[in-house]
Amino acid sequence: MRTPGFGIAGGLGITSLGLFFWGHWLVQLAGWEELLLASAGLALLAAEVFFIPGFGIAGALGIAALLGALVLSMTGAGDTAAVIVATVWRVVVALLVALAAGVALLRFLPRLPFARRLVLESNLGTGPSHGSAPLSDQHWMGKRGHAASVLRPSGIADIEGQRVDVVSDGELIERGAPIQVIHVDGNRVVVRQAPQPESTKPMKEI
Repeated sequence: MRTPGFGIAGGLGITSLGLFFWGHWLVQLAGWEELLLASAGLALLAAEVFFIPGFGIAGALGIAALLGALVLSMTGAGDTAAVIVATVWRVVVALLVALAAGVALLRFLPRLPFARRLVLESNLGTGPSHGSAPLSDQHWMGKRGHAASVLRPSGIADIEGQRVDVVSDGELIERGAPIQVIHVDGNRVVVRQAPQPESTKPMKEI
């Protein structure tokens, strides 16, 4: 969150997870099943972060797969239900402690001398020269048109006879559906599906 992209923090996280499973592999607590389950969990989380907007089924399944891999790698074939439940609690408590430590690190990281070089502390200006929406795009704010292509979420819209590159606010919008510009941020023109005009709605049969 403090250092954009996949850098030192992401590398340390993946390395720590790999060392955990490697150590359990050496003592024959983890096998191919646990490694495949953990890999599937990481793949689902990566898909949720980079390809699927929002947090949904893929993210929940990824977290569940990782938790399952951790628990399975810490239990054996002859363990009782009580041992398995205790192991689940150990994993959950460890993750909660790690989450609390991560939140504390996010709070105090910018104050540490060695970490100040990793965090951008200068403020960004406003206006077209600092990444705000250019004047040529600002006038689209509030305008209506229709989707010239399917928006999933990006695509092309026809607004006042002009083709404009737009992105929806997260929902899939079919081609030809009425849209309205709700936000202009930098070079992104964000739209949402507008309600059907009353004059174009089919009349109810009497």
